[in-house]
Amino acid sequence: MRCERPIAELTDDDLPFWVAPDGQAPTVFQANGLLATGSVRLFNRCTLVERLQCDGVTLPEETADGDMLLHLYVRYGIHGFAFANGMFAFAILDGDDVLLVRDHVGTRTLFYTYFRQRWFASSSLRALRSLLDGHARLNVNAVVHF
Repeated sequence: MRCERPIAELTDDDLPFWVAPDGQAPTVFQANGLLATGSVRLFNRCTLVERLQCDGVTLPEETADGDMLLHLYVRYGIHGFAFANGMFAFAILDGDDVLLVRDHVGTRTLFYTYFRQRWFASSSLRALRSLLDGHARLNVNAVVHF
């Protein structure tokens, strides 16, 4: 999925592109010029901290799970998600690209849509539907290919 404008031109109105299930403003994580947001619960924090520290990445003990997942991506690229044991649906703004990531089992759902010239993602279909103000419709082609 491509962001409509380069990250340097984005304003606060453009971010976050994540729609939180509870209607609250989502937490935005930042690392090395990247932005991320989503729903993250990691079960192997100690192992991840040790791995990152061995590779020279120092994180405070109170680092949020979302920050930790973003640092895994910064350090190891998409292969970093293989180290994470947990439940997550996560969106990373990397330059002009938006990367959507789910945990390996798919415990956290991940939905996305393009609406009013912008991409939106959420771990809740209900939250996305409320954003669409009744403009949601079924994509029959997608259903046929599912």
